[in-house]
Amino acid sequence: MKKNFFYYHDSSVIEIILHRVKSWLKSSIKHLLVVFQYQHEIKKTSKLRGSKKTKKAILFANGPSVKKLDPKKIRYLNFDIFSINGFIFSDFAKELCPKYYVLSDPSYFNGASGNDSQRDEHKNNMICDYINNENVTLFTPFEYLHFCNVKKKFGFNDVENVLSKNCFDITKPRSYRSMTAYKALAIACYLGYEEIYICGFDNSYFQNLEVDKNNRLSYVIPHLVGGQSHRVFLDEVPGCGSDVGEYLYLDHHLFEDLKKFNKCKIINLDHSSLVSAFTKEHKLNVYM
Repeated sequence: MKKNFFYYHDSSVIEIILHRVKSWLKSSIKHLLVVFQYQHEIKKTSKLRGSKKTKKAILFANGPSVKKLDPKKIRYLNFDIFSINGFIFSDFAKELCPKYYVLSDPSYFNGASGNDSQRDEHKNNMICDYINNENVTLFTPFEYLHFCNVKKKFGFNDVENVLSKNCFDITKPRSYRSMTAYKALAIACYLGYEEIYICGFDNSYFQNLEVDKNNRLSYVIPHLVGGQSHRVFLDEVPGCGSDVGEYLYLDHHLFEDLKKFNKCKIINLDHSSLVSAFTKEHKLNVYM
């Protein structure tokens, strides 16, 4: 596996500098293309900045910790609800309708990934139909806006530049890794909510890490959606590392990236969460 020199401490100074210069040039070129192609969409998104200063929001990622919450109690909070990915296939979706839906993986857009299966197409059409029928607003990367047949939609900049410090302006390159839940959190911060409550940011895959007799790494991912779990082999996922040490070194950025959001008032509803970047103190009655 070719190393990502930005993440590895045993790279030489020259290797790290060259990697950072290459990374900066790549993200700068991508950003210029986004600005050139999507000027109208950028202006449309810019008008939303700070528009929710008097409101509160709750954001569901897809971690199993969401099951600790009672959707009926959350329904009466009158908070704006954010959901991501396959939320509509969860039991929560039977009780709660989100105000905002965030999708960023190309597999959720028919034709965007280039290798769509009929099963994926059916699933994606179900999500789009749900968003339209329930009058939900979709947020997706600018380049995917034309792939989704949704009435209410806004774009965001999905260019990654880990050398920047930006995680609040969704019209510019982000400084954190490509996690849909993190992008949803950035959107909520951009809208300016007074308080943002989160749950499902488990980041606990490493607790299920296994190594077989061939030293092949894998883990089982438990998700909110339908209680389903599936095994992922790390050698099939780009950038996950080739051994336990590399994987754990890369994985720590999931936790470090969340610290970048400390300018917003964010409350973690999962009291036993491994994520320690946000306070867990609150007075909401939202648990089962």
